[in-house]
Amino acid sequence: MTGTQGSMAASAKRLNKEEPEKSEREGRDKRSGLNNVKSLLAEAYEDADARSPVFLLVTHAVNIHDLVQDCHHQKCGHGGSVKLWHFQMGKGVQEDVEEKMAKAAQNGDWIILENLHLVLEWLPTFEERIAKWKGAELNPRFRMWITSVPVPDFPASILERSIKVALQPPGCIKAKIEEMLGEQEKDAFVRKSGKHANVHKNLFFGLAYLHAILEGRKKYGSLGWHVPYKFDRSDFDVSQAQLTQVMKNSSGDYAATLEMLKYYYAHINYAGKIQRVED
Repeated sequence: MTGTQGSMAASAKRLNKEEPEKSEREGRDKRSGLNNVKSLLAEAYEDADARSPVFLLVTHAVNIHDLVQDCHHQKCGHGGSVKLWHFQMGKGVQEDVEEKMAKAAQNGDWIILENLHLVLEWLPTFEERIAKWKGAELNPRFRMWITSVPVPDFPASILERSIKVALQPPGCIKAKIEEMLGEQEKDAFVRKSGKHANVHKNLFFGLAYLHAILEGRKKYGSLGWHVPYKFDRSDFDVSQAQLTQVMKNSSGDYAATLEMLKYYYAHINYAGKIQRVED
């Protein structure tokens, strides 16, 4: 076999191995809500242009940067000339944001401005700047993604200019679990556990199930509790990070690992919010 033939055979083997993995990932996305969110962002991108921001109305904890980054990679490719800038809005960053906005508009980059509800007093300046962009100041590749939680005094003129997308939380326990499983698969931290991967996967599913139930109970208020506790995504993120760290350092004594995680979850992370002994 010549060197060229050997290289082609190796490439074919890699493709054959990658195709089932790709199909499996796509199947998981379709089963979860991730595929629907990605489709919404892709449609918003097509409807938007350099003068029309995409406005994402956020009603629950969601990683905006990762979602937009996936869309950016899909539309612009990995390592392309179109950069993606990301800013968490707050006091003191407006001047830097205005400078980066102007550069991104001229160069045709993408920019994310999260949490505009935290800088409502700056929004008239924001609107004035984007309204003035024209000609050489505005590259047709430029895209702006802005986010806010629902607030009553958000400027209507910005909403009218924007392509609006509402990111709704998963509605049922199954959808919540599938969303968390889909995010885990994207980060691939279970596979990084090596020989502990199967145990890690089972424990992660148990954590996702626990969190989905506790979060889903919010719709019932104090029914079943003495106090309407507000569990949120930060509880899950901390617990998941602890799980990853524990599995990374595990010696194989899974009984001890389980006891440690039970203490974290049942006495600190989730139970730390419990106010009544009866609960």
